[in-house]
Amino acid sequence: MLNDACYSIKAVDFIGVFDLFRLKDCASIAGSKNLNKEVKMSFKVMMVAAAVIALTAIQGCTPAQVVPISDDFTIDNSKVLIYRESAFNAAGVPMIFGEDEKDYKVLWNDDYTEIQLDKKNHLFFVRSNQADVPFKLPVDLKDGKTKCFKGSANPNNWAKAFFPPAYYMGNTFLLEEVVCPNDAELVGLDRIH
Repeated sequence: MLNDACYSIKAVDFIGVFDLFRLKDCASIAGSKNLNKEVKMSFKVMMVAAAVIALTAIQGCTPAQVVPISDDFTIDNSKVLIYRESAFNAAGVPMIFGEDEKDYKVLWNDDYTEIQLDKKNHLFFVRSNQADVPFKLPVDLKDGKTKCFKGSANPNNWAKAFFPPAYYMGNTFLLEEVVCPNDAELVGLDRIH
Protein backbone atom coordinates (compact mmCIF):
# COMPACT_ATOMS: atom_id res chain seq x y z
CA MET A 1 0.00 0.00 0.00
CA LEU A 2 1.25 3.50 -0.85
CA ASN A 3 2.13 5.89 1.93
CA ASP A 4 0.49 9.35 2.36
CA ALA A 5 3.54 11.21 0.96
CA CYS A 6 3.18 9.46 -2.38
CA TYR A 7 -0.52 10.24 -2.49
CA SER A 8 0.08 13.94 -1.80
CA ILE A 9 2.77 14.13 -4.53
CA LYS A 10 0.42 12.48 -6.99
CA ALA A 11 -2.43 14.84 -6.14
CA VAL A 12 -0.51 18.13 -5.95
CA ASP A 13 2.76 17.82 -7.84
CA PHE A 14 1.87 15.65 -10.82
CA ILE A 15 3.53 18.03 -13.31
CA GLY A 16 6.97 17.93 -14.85
CA VAL A 17 9.76 15.39 -15.33
CA PHE A 18 11.19 16.00 -11.85
CA ASP A 19 7.90 15.04 -10.29
CA LEU A 20 7.76 11.88 -12.37
CA PHE A 21 11.02 10.73 -10.84
CA ARG A 22 9.71 11.46 -7.35
CA LEU A 23 6.58 9.45 -8.14
CA LYS A 24 8.71 6.65 -9.54
CA ASP A 25 10.69 6.62 -6.28
CA CYS A 26 7.43 6.42 -4.32
CA ALA A 27 6.36 3.51 -6.48
CA SER A 28 9.60 1.63 -5.92
CA ILE A 29 9.42 2.27 -2.17
CA ALA A 30 5.85 1.10 -1.96
CA GLY A 31 6.26 -1.63 -4.60
CA SER A 32 3.14 -0.57 -6.46
CA LYS A 33 2.86 -1.71 -10.09
CA ASN A 34 -0.19 0.46 -10.71
CA LEU A 35 1.61 3.69 -9.87
CA ASN A 36 4.52 2.62 -12.07
CA LYS A 37 2.09 2.17 -14.99
CA GLU A 38 0.61 5.61 -14.30
CA VAL A 39 4.09 7.15 -14.30
CA LYS A 40 4.97 5.48 -17.62
CA MET A 41 1.66 6.60 -19.14
CA SER A 42 2.17 10.14 -17.86
CA PHE A 43 5.64 10.21 -19.35
CA LYS A 44 4.24 9.08 -22.72
CA VAL A 45 1.58 11.80 -22.59
CA MET A 46 4.23 14.40 -21.79
CA MET A 47 6.40 13.21 -24.70
CA VAL A 48 3.45 13.44 -27.12
CA ALA A 49 2.64 16.93 -25.82
CA ALA A 50 6.28 17.97 -26.24
CA ALA A 51 6.29 16.62 -29.81
CA VAL A 52 3.09 18.54 -30.66
CA ILE A 53 4.56 21.75 -29.24
CA ALA A 54 7.82 21.24 -31.14
CA LEU A 55 6.02 20.55 -34.43
CA THR A 56 3.84 23.61 -33.93
CA ALA A 57 6.89 25.76 -33.30
CA ILE A 58 8.82 24.58 -36.36
CA GLN A 59 5.90 24.87 -38.81
CA GLY A 60 6.74 28.50 -39.49
CA CYS A 61 4.72 30.79 -41.65
CA THR A 62 4.07 31.09 -45.35
CA PRO A 63 4.42 34.75 -46.26
CA ALA A 64 2.76 36.10 -49.39
CA GLN A 65 4.83 35.96 -52.57
CA VAL A 66 2.74 38.56 -54.41
CA VAL A 67 3.01 38.44 -58.19
CA PRO A 68 2.14 41.49 -60.29
CA ILE A 69 -1.32 41.42 -61.83
CA SER A 70 -3.03 43.86 -64.14
CA ASP A 71 -5.39 46.48 -62.82
CA ASP A 72 -5.55 48.20 -66.23
CA PHE A 73 -9.27 48.29 -66.97
CA THR A 74 -8.77 49.27 -70.63
CA ILE A 75 -7.85 45.63 -71.36
CA ASP A 76 -10.82 43.45 -72.37
CA ASN A 77 -10.70 41.06 -69.43
CA SER A 78 -13.00 40.22 -66.57
CA LYS A 79 -12.97 42.64 -63.66
CA VAL A 80 -12.80 41.09 -60.21
CA LEU A 81 -13.41 43.01 -56.98
CA ILE A 82 -12.35 41.41 -53.70
CA TYR A 83 -12.97 42.83 -50.26
CA ARG A 84 -12.34 41.63 -46.75
CA GLU A 85 -15.03 41.92 -44.16
CA SER A 86 -14.01 43.58 -40.91
CA ALA A 87 -13.99 41.19 -37.94
CA PHE A 88 -12.23 40.77 -34.61
CA ASN A 89 -11.73 37.10 -35.52
CA ALA A 90 -8.34 36.91 -37.34
CA ALA A 91 -8.02 40.72 -37.34
CA GLY A 92 -4.25 40.53 -36.85
CA VAL A 93 -3.75 38.08 -39.70
CA PRO A 94 -3.53 39.09 -43.37
CA MET A 95 -5.84 37.44 -45.90
CA ILE A 96 -3.98 36.44 -49.06
CA PHE A 97 -6.00 36.19 -52.28
CA GLY A 98 -4.74 34.34 -55.34
CA GLU A 99 -5.09 31.41 -57.70
CA ASP A 100 -3.00 28.47 -58.88
CA GLU A 101 -0.43 28.91 -56.10
CA LYS A 102 0.10 32.57 -57.10
CA ASP A 103 -0.59 35.22 -54.49
CA TYR A 104 -2.22 38.32 -56.03
CA LYS A 105 -3.20 40.56 -53.12
CA VAL A 106 -2.84 40.83 -49.34
CA LEU A 107 -5.90 42.27 -47.61
CA TRP A 108 -6.45 43.35 -44.01
CA ASN A 109 -9.77 44.22 -42.36
CA ASP A 110 -11.84 46.62 -44.50
CA ASP A 111 -9.51 46.46 -47.52
CA TYR A 112 -10.63 45.96 -51.10
CA THR A 113 -8.97 45.67 -54.47
CA GLU A 114 -9.88 45.31 -58.12
CA ILE A 115 -7.98 43.24 -60.65
CA GLN A 116 -8.30 42.13 -64.28
CA LEU A 117 -8.18 38.44 -65.16
CA ASP A 118 -8.52 36.42 -68.35
CA LYS A 119 -11.99 35.35 -69.45
CA LYS A 120 -11.79 31.70 -68.42
CA ASN A 121 -12.40 29.41 -65.46
CA HIS A 122 -10.36 30.23 -62.36
CA LEU A 123 -9.75 28.51 -59.05
CA PHE A 124 -9.37 31.32 -56.50
CA PHE A 125 -8.11 30.81 -52.97
CA VAL A 126 -7.80 32.75 -49.75
CA ARG A 127 -5.38 31.84 -46.99
CA SER A 128 -3.45 33.39 -44.16
CA ASN A 129 0.32 33.68 -43.84
CA GLN A 130 0.32 31.02 -41.11
CA ALA A 131 0.53 27.77 -43.14
CA ASP A 132 -3.18 27.06 -42.97
CA VAL A 133 -5.13 25.20 -45.65
CA PRO A 134 -6.26 27.57 -48.43
CA PHE A 135 -10.01 27.89 -49.00
CA LYS A 136 -10.64 27.36 -52.74
CA LEU A 137 -13.51 28.65 -54.85
CA PRO A 138 -13.96 27.74 -58.54
CA VAL A 139 -15.21 30.69 -60.61
CA ASP A 140 -16.27 31.08 -64.24
CA LEU A 141 -15.19 34.44 -65.71
CA LYS A 142 -15.86 33.48 -69.35
CA ASP A 143 -18.74 35.94 -69.70
CA GLY A 144 -16.47 38.92 -69.03
CA LYS A 145 -18.79 40.40 -66.40
CA THR A 146 -17.58 41.99 -63.18
CA LYS A 147 -17.61 39.55 -60.27
CA CYS A 148 -17.31 40.45 -56.61
CA PHE A 149 -16.06 38.33 -53.73
CA LYS A 150 -16.13 38.75 -49.99
CA GLY A 151 -13.40 37.26 -47.83
CA SER A 152 -14.23 36.66 -44.19
CA ALA A 153 -12.69 35.00 -41.17
CA ASN A 154 -13.73 31.41 -40.61
CA PRO A 155 -16.07 31.32 -37.59
CA ASN A 156 -14.44 28.03 -36.53
CA ASN A 157 -11.12 29.76 -35.80
CA TRP A 158 -11.86 29.61 -32.05
CA ALA A 159 -10.88 25.93 -32.02
CA LYS A 160 -7.35 26.90 -33.04
CA ALA A 161 -6.96 28.83 -29.78
CA PHE A 162 -7.55 25.63 -27.81
CA PHE A 163 -5.61 23.28 -30.08
CA PRO A 164 -2.91 25.16 -32.06
CA PRO A 165 -2.06 22.26 -34.42
CA ALA A 166 -5.62 22.62 -35.76
CA TYR A 167 -4.39 25.80 -37.41
CA TYR A 168 -2.61 23.70 -40.01
CA MET A 169 -5.65 21.53 -40.68
CA GLY A 170 -8.29 24.14 -41.53
CA ASN A 171 -9.08 27.37 -43.34
CA THR A 172 -8.51 30.69 -41.60
CA PHE A 173 -10.55 32.57 -44.21
CA LEU A 174 -13.56 31.84 -46.41
CA LEU A 175 -14.41 33.32 -49.82
CA GLU A 176 -17.84 33.73 -51.39
CA GLU A 177 -19.26 35.40 -54.46
CA VAL A 178 -21.53 38.29 -53.53
CA VAL A 179 -23.54 41.08 -55.11
CA CYS A 180 -21.09 43.84 -55.94
CA PRO A 181 -21.05 46.68 -53.39
CA ASN A 182 -22.07 50.12 -54.64
CA ASP A 183 -19.80 53.17 -54.48
CA ALA A 184 -21.31 54.30 -51.16
CA GLU A 185 -20.43 50.93 -49.58
CA LEU A 186 -16.87 51.09 -50.94
CA VAL A 187 -16.29 54.50 -49.30
CA GLY A 188 -15.95 52.79 -45.93
CA LEU A 189 -13.24 50.44 -47.27
CA ASP A 190 -9.58 51.10 -48.05
CA ARG A 191 -8.53 50.43 -51.62
CA ILE A 192 -5.21 48.68 -52.04
CA HIS A 193 -3.23 48.48 -55.27
